[in-house]
Amino acid sequence: MLFKKTVMKNCDPVIKKFTTFDNTAVDHGITTRFTSEGTPFNLGFNTCDPSEVIQHNRTVLYGKLLRGPERFIWANQKHTSRVFVVDISHGGAGAFSCSNAIPEVDALVTACPNLYLCILTADCLPVLLYDPACRVVAAVHAGRRGLAGGIIENTVSVMGNHFGSRPDTILAGIGPGIDKCCYRVDEETGRSFLSQTGVLPADGISGEVHLDLKATCRRLIMEEGIPADRIETMPECTACNNSVFFSYRGDDSKTGRFATYIALV
Repeated sequence: MLFKKTVMKNCDPVIKKFTTFDNTAVDHGITTRFTSEGTPFNLGFNTCDPSEVIQHNRTVLYGKLLRGPERFIWANQKHTSRVFVVDISHGGAGAFSCSNAIPEVDALVTACPNLYLCILTADCLPVLLYDPACRVVAAVHAGRRGLAGGIIENTVSVMGNHFGSRPDTILAGIGPGIDKCCYRVDEETGRSFLSQTGVLPADGISGEVHLDLKATCRRLIMEEGIPADRIETMPECTACNNSVFFSYRGDDSKTGRFATYIALV
């Protein structure tokens, strides 16, 4: 897909939601590539748009959610398995610059109300966790390296150790990401993924090796004790649907990022 340059103007972001979190005490959402007016809505710094465009788009998002930037917390993601617990003192981290985002973590957890945990993706999986019993939420950036490194296990563990969450009370949402149809890797990467996750790579055409991140993520969530009927997976492949979502592979690496957020209300 030819990348369309972002234009700064007033716009209305399109927000997708999990049905799993309907009628619960959380506000959450997943932004898309374009606003309702067709304007590109890139939210990721250090991508294809200048910083002032990203700052403008984030300001639009904050306005859409009727919250000030001090209520948002962004991670400076590095494909790690590190989890960070945030509170009101971290409010505004990364709101208008990646230089003051929470450094080198790929999952954020909080029990503080009205703090929006935000992650960015463009093929990796955005994962949201919510424990209504203990009132704690988490936003997770789960790519191949994060899943293999234990980002799901670490996040569920932090929710339990810090806030007393039990896996059987947690609700989980796996958002849009690259699907096995489009995620071809070399044999060595496939073998490494198998050894680290225990999940067999999917077979592609002509003996190609493909990874199924969504199935892997769902399995890892269930292995932590979260029941299958409390897990929702959005079906969209970002690479197949790069007219709706930014996709690193679908756009030959020249692309933006969409945001996934969650907050206790």
